[in-house]
Amino acid sequence: EGAYPGNGKWVVLTAIASSSICGGFGLAAVTLYVTGPANVLLLWAGVAAIVLLYRAYGRALRRLANVDGLYQFAVFLATTSDTKGDMTPVLDEIRMMLHAAGADIVIQEDPQAPAVLLRASEPEIPSVDPPLVHLPGPATQTVLRTGTSVLLRAGAPDSEEQAELTQRRARNGIVVAMRTETRTIGALCVLDRDDETLSFGPDDVRLLETVAGQVALWLEHGRLLGRLRDAVAERERQALHDMLTGMPNRRQFVERATTAIRAALRLKRSGAVLLLDLDRFKDVNDTLGHASGDLLLCQVAERLVSASRTGELVARLGGDEFAVLLPKANEEEALDIGRRYAAALAPTFQVDSVPVAVEASIGVAMFPTNGEDVFTVLRRADVAMYAAKESGSEIEVYNPDRDNHSRKRLSVLADLRSAIDLEELTVFYQPKVDLRTGLITGAEALVRWPRPGHGLVPPDLFIPQAEQSGLMGPLTKHVATVAADQCRQWWERGGAITVAINLSARNLIDPHLPELLSGLIHSAGIPAHAITLELTESAVIANPARAKDTLARLRGLGFRLSLDDFGTGQASLQLLRSHPFTEVKIDRSFVQGMLVDPDDAAIVSTVINLGHWLGLRVVAEGVQEEPIYNRLVEMGCDIAQGYLLGRPMPAADFTERLYGPAGPIGLPSRLQAMPTPTPA
Repeated sequence: EGAYPGNGKWVVLTAIASSSICGGFGLAAVTLYVTGPANVLLLWAGVAAIVLLYRAYGRALRRLANVDGLYQFAVFLATTSDTKGDMTPVLDEIRMMLHAAGADIVIQEDPQAPAVLLRASEPEIPSVDPPLVHLPGPATQTVLRTGTSVLLRAGAPDSEEQAELTQRRARNGIVVAMRTETRTIGALCVLDRDDETLSFGPDDVRLLETVAGQVALWLEHGRLLGRLRDAVAERERQALHDMLTGMPNRRQFVERATTAIRAALRLKRSGAVLLLDLDRFKDVNDTLGHASGDLLLCQVAERLVSASRTGELVARLGGDEFAVLLPKANEEEALDIGRRYAAALAPTFQVDSVPVAVEASIGVAMFPTNGEDVFTVLRRADVAMYAAKESGSEIEVYNPDRDNHSRKRLSVLADLRSAIDLEELTVFYQPKVDLRTGLITGAEALVRWPRPGHGLVPPDLFIPQAEQSGLMGPLTKHVATVAADQCRQWWERGGAITVAINLSARNLIDPHLPELLSGLIHSAGIPAHAITLELTESAVIANPARAKDTLARLRGLGFRLSLDDFGTGQASLQLLRSHPFTEVKIDRSFVQGMLVDPDDAAIVSTVINLGHWLGLRVVAEGVQEEPIYNRLVEMGCDIAQGYLLGRPMPAADFTERLYGPAGPIGLPSRLQAMPTPTPA
């Protein structure tokens, strides 16, 4: 049975029919011989015709059986899922279809890679556990190389077929190529007909070629399905994970936080969301490039994941913003956990061999107290995070009183960005007076913002927000452009006024700052010593190495450098010794108290003497009374600045002070424009 249809009744009927036919032929032969011996030839002719017809019938029957076998094999493949590398069921089907003692597949998609042998044999014949690295025989190698088929029959000792049979310890066999539409992926082989009196023939070769084609397509299809499954899994992974760091992303965080908030509401417990934002991360991108910024983010992610504990979900929400989900935590626990993450970021990072210090501002929002949905909780954690930035603290918990302030801050930032883009900011100038001559020698450029509906906004109300939001770069560029152009106008009228421009910590780590300022004065047509760049101690020590390099480059271009608010920090003297400053400004707090506080007077006198000893000009700011002015003259201070000498004013008013209708005038009346100074 199997490939040949039939049963016991069919066998009995076939035997009866065969006996009847044989008996009939025998009777016909005797009759013909009696009537005439020559008639026997007619009988043999009929017998030969019948034999030929029988053989043709047998071949047709075998072909029908082969077609049926191919159909059954195709159904088998269609219903066979991933074999996990075990091809034994498939090879057993092939072996039985071709009545072979053994069958194997050699997989070798790349000619340079080793072949893998997968084998099946009759149950009583020991089998080799698949897969094995295999050195194909010579005939198999030819099949893999040429994509042809080989019928293995015993022959000459030096033939490939005989060598293959000897290597495989077989009597006969077939090796055919397994080909897809574009390539050969291996070879399929059957060995030793189960009937030792029979061998494989051309029909078997064609049958095995058809089977090999089906197997090749099945394997390729399986790989395609595998790749499809992998692609679906990868897309799902990408949908829930950040591509840069591999951390859970915003989508996964939102899903997990939503579940945690629902559980907190149901179980009447509290949880928390921590929002971490890296301080001055934009400076790293601007200074070292976005590739280095990405590298830093990956290192930060590793630190945060290492600092996490069981039950805490750490995710990257985007940019330099990370979040931590605490499904079960009270406020005190959330603060302690937040400090743990902050401590993990404290050690210096190495980015392209450059040491980078990273600090994070952390906002905490509790659920369900501060919100019963994830988006409300995240927004309120964001409010707390900005409160931490503004206060300079490491971590803050959401306070409803700050929420309105936060909305106001966002509105201010949006309007400020627009004002910078549209060049709506204006620059005021405050006089700086030479105490030896009483002449106006310079001006400090101070930005003002005429915000619609709010009047003139002073800088202390928007500069800190510009620092935190990454707007200091474009803001400084705008002020420097306007100030350089105004300086040119004064120089063209013969009053060589030097203009001071304030720089921030963000400006100092911008590697393009020297080229930017050099280009601005070149366009304005003024010398570099016409511009004084003022910066505070805190701006320098925020990134000492980068600041020192930037200041050296600026001084090399000819700009004057002024250390502002001197005396209020802890490392001012060291800064004066290690950086190329040309000027030091005494903080107003000492100047305004020098007439009533001997200590303040001593500090002012010491700074003046120290500055002169170091070859620096000394500027006293905050001069509001004439006695202070006169005392500074006695002490030998070089420059004075303050309300006594003039408040910050628009450029037109400052120009009027210098070049009024009655000639040069100033405050006091003896002040006037100074002739062109010599370069510093």
